[in-house]
Amino acid sequence: MIHVTSMSEEKLNEVSHVMAEAFLAQEGIFPELGLSEERIAKYLKALVRFSVKCGEMYTVSEKGEGYIAYADSRYEKAPFIASARMLWESLDALGWDGFMKYTTLLSQAGSSQEQTFRSRFQPFINVSMLVIPEAYQHQGYMRMMLEEVFAKADEEGELLAQISSAKVQLIHLQNVESISNGVCLRNTE
Repeated sequence: MIHVTSMSEEKLNEVSHVMAEAFLAQEGIFPELGLSEERIAKYLKALVRFSVKCGEMYTVSEKGEGYIAYADSRYEKAPFIASARMLWESLDALGWDGFMKYTTLLSQAGSSQEQTFRSRFQPFINVSMLVIPEAYQHQGYMRMMLEEVFAKADEEGELLAQISSAKVQLIHLQNVESISNGVCLRNTE
């Protein structure tokens, strides 16, 4: 995989719209916000940009068949400027009321998956984003990217990978344990 160090506005828009469409099509916090797909995509664009700035984004090749953002649980804190920009862009995308509703819905959902993992497992790899543009779906790119994450987990001696997307559950892998709304995938060693 290729480490993504920058992304054009066009590619940021494409990836964020794919994510918005997927999130709005399933149960969860985003449909409950009652915001347009455009506003949700704008918010997700801030998250994609943040992942790139934090050095967590990877792609299959220069064609951009898929994108995955992941970090080791022992990662350094996010850069202040990237964090501040993400907060500003999130407020701009969701509006004050949407932002407050989003944070309320998150707090009602309980502790985040990452917090759950931090208390139960160490170390782990947190896969925060996995996006396959429509033109490349159903061609094995998701599996290829996840297999690379598992190989990195093996190489680093990590115990497991935590994945936020419910869609990943459709991939038939061994040792899958459901945690909250996400998936915990244990290495088979």
